[in-house]
Amino acid sequence: QQAGSEPTTASTPSSSWPASAREIRTRSREAWKLVKLAVPIFISRASWVVMKATDTSLLGHAGARYLDAAATSDLWTASTGVFVQSRVLSTFCGQAFGAGNKTLTGIWLQISYVVLSVMCVFVGVAWCLTGPVLRALRVPEVTVVDAQYYALVLALCLPVRVAFSQLNVFFSCQKILRPGMV
Repeated sequence: QQAGSEPTTASTPSSSWPASAREIRTRSREAWKLVKLAVPIFISRASWVVMKATDTSLLGHAGARYLDAAATSDLWTASTGVFVQSRVLSTFCGQAFGAGNKTLTGIWLQISYVVLSVMCVFVGVAWCLTGPVLRALRVPEVTVVDAQYYALVLALCLPVRVAFSQLNVFFSCQKILRPGMV
């Protein structure tokens, strides 16, 4: 090339415009596959928000006292509950499944269960200590008693909640999305 002249680029079939009908069909199929994956995942995630909103509105009808206790308890349980929300499993299982190694996909699930089981103990203990923590933060005693009860009920559900979330990730990495929607 001469100095000062515009660089020339070779036209490749994938970068030419307009795209061929074959490319459009291929891209449309890929987009449809993504939509088929995204919609069930969206429904599953949105249903959690709807469930929490329903719980909150029912508590509001039961009385402001219970709504206050649940919200106060949620501050503590949500801030400590992040330790059992392993999102790395989707990366490891997705990579293993994409490489065709289904055995490794299962191994990652088992490792996740072992690690999160240990973490569940610490998080469960933290949730059982909701009352003393809230007392230390000078929350009114009437709220502390109800918040402690709410956190204890959540702590009982913790192992199942963690097991289901990890199993849901395991299935979704394999493009099996049905269990998360049910």
